[in-house]
Amino acid sequence: MKRIVYAPLCALILLMGGVVAVTMTAPASASDHRTPDMICHPVNGQGETKAGYNLISPDQASSHIDEETGAPKHEAEGRVDVVLGDDLLCPGEQPAQELCPEGTDNAGQTIPEGQTEEEFCDDPDAAVCPEGTDNAGQTIPEGQTEEEFCDDPDAAVCPDGTDNAGQQIPVGQTAEEFCDDEVGGVDDDDDDDDNGDVGGVDDEPDGVGGSRNVPADLPRTGA
Repeated sequence: MKRIVYAPLCALILLMGGVVAVTMTAPASASDHRTPDMICHPVNGQGETKAGYNLISPDQASSHIDEETGAPKHEAEGRVDVVLGDDLLCPGEQPAQELCPEGTDNAGQTIPEGQTEEEFCDDPDAAVCPEGTDNAGQTIPEGQTEEEFCDDPDAAVCPDGTDNAGQQIPVGQTAEEFCDDEVGGVDDDDDDDDNGDVGGVDDEPDGVGGSRNVPADLPRTGA
């Protein structure tokens, strides 16, 4: 079998002392850092600027703009080579809109002029009641404060010394109405009335000297 020898090729590589690097100059990307001396090079279609141009590095300017006259050297669809300029925009190009990044509440939305990413892209966190409050974890309604919403009002209870001390006073009733029980609706006052009656009960029939009334047909005793 014929043996192929690669020695000459190996020797050539060793002679060169390494790998030869081949460099190519490519147009600058529209996303690259722009400088005023870049060249807007006209192309067919939208190009990388979406306005019919590609951006060219300044070191290639002489290939696009005549150094003596400043005249452009290329034309496409009515557009010609032009220096980028201080506004850093090619002719007809719109400023790039800044969008909210992924992972934010408003991801992909355009950040309004005058606002920053921090101000617009994430919605303010809704205020919630802290741990240890009656409504812990619940969202505090707009227009109310933590103090107003998070703890329920303390229920009124009957004070010590009343018949129902410590019991919660029902809604719609007052302490005077609920906290002391009535005694069967009967006046328990021990004071005598004008006739010497006790507790409102007539304990002494009317008559002279406290004698009882006796029917006329019965004889009186003790006469």
